[in-house]
Order: sequence, then C-alpha cells, then structure tokens
Amino acid sequence: MRDEKLQQVAFLTRMLAAVRRAYLDVHARLPPVTRQVGRALDTTNVDTWTDIKYFTNSERDQIDVQAQNILARCANCVHDMETLEKRAPPPASLPHTLPRC
Repeated sequence: MRDEKLQQVAFLTRMLAAVRRAYLDVHARLPPVTRQVGRALDTTNVDTWTDIKYFTNSERDQIDVQAQNILARCANCVHDMETLEKRAPPPASLPHTLPRC
C-alpha cells in the first residue's frame, strides 16, 4: 500500500511538471481551432502532455480533477495512518514509528 501511495505522488509530480507551462500560459496565444473542440486527455500517460503548448479551459478542468483525485487518495491515506496511530499505543521499548501506508 505504501508503494501505491508513493507511485501516486510520483505520478502527480510528473503530471504537474508535464503541464506546468501550457497550463499556466492562458493568454499568450489561443490554441489552434482544432484543439478548441473538447477532447479527453489521456490521464494514464501524462508523458504525452509535454508536447502540448496550450490547454483549453476544458482540458485544464480535466487536469484539475485528476490532481484533486490523487490528492484525495493521499489525504485518505494520511487519515487512515492517523486512525491507526491513535488505536495502537507505541511499544514502550521501541522508538515510535508511523504505520506504513
């Protein structure tokens, strides 16, 4: 489970790095007319996003939803870890460690 969460954080990092410039550049130039028609971004392979120069508002919304989903899963993991920590007192002879997620 811990590796899954680390993969989610790594995916979010790659996703944000891939879309940063095009996502933030909202007024430099309009996207080509063919791109203004809404299309679904491939959220399973964000490496394909690095060649995109401009995003439509709809595409930005898709990116926002994807990022929110990843952050929600990570927040749930943190909540689960806090719940486990409150249930079981740490062993007296061992240093306190957080449960793995």
